[in-house]
Amino acid sequence: MSPTKQQKLFDSTCFIVLGGQPADFALTHLAAAGIGNLIVFGDSGSHARVKASIDSGQDANLCYVTGTAGSDLFDGSLNNVDMVIESSLDWQFKLHLSDLCMRLRLPLIHSGSSGMRFQIFSMMPGKSACLRCALPIAGIDDYPLVPVARDTFEPVAACAGALMALDAIKLLANVGVTQGSELRKVDGLSGEIEIIRGLDPRRDCPDCGSSYSR
Repeated sequence: MSPTKQQKLFDSTCFIVLGGQPADFALTHLAAAGIGNLIVFGDSGSHARVKASIDSGQDANLCYVTGTAGSDLFDGSLNNVDMVIESSLDWQFKLHLSDLCMRLRLPLIHSGSSGMRFQIFSMMPGKSACLRCALPIAGIDDYPLVPVARDTFEPVAACAGALMALDAIKLLANVGVTQGSELRKVDGLSGEIEIIRGLDPRRDCPDCGSSYSR
């Protein structure tokens, strides 16, 4: 990567919501890639995992935040970031993040995973549907009301985390082709990869419709 692109990464700030394993792996890749500022949201146990996984010799500035979705503490943490990355186990939290990122016009990279399967969606306000609209179109419309258990097979979580980090790096450094209007579903058992395209903003949606590029 050119020095100019690398500087863009170093100047960037990513907000990472831990919980599911994919974000743990994504965080390690982002630090290794040279993202300058990483704000980590999670409980004390997840913070301990981060400290153990991030090489102390890497230059990333790590900041830890705790709180609950919808609180002033949490919402205020997104005011000066460039991107949000999440693999939360709380689906209601995911939807709150979608609403908030649409309102702040922040890209949101979502991952949902279970067992041997996962999906990735890079939400780009003004260019793609919000998470609330994208998931039902992709056939994912049964949202648990309470946080789910973490049961993702580790190699699958590692693959999801690597793809999340790759999407983030491409968006932040403005390199390659972005996947803003498509959702990727990967089945580790069958080896099949399904790409659902055309996830454009819906004009009748109060979230993604209001940020529609004109």
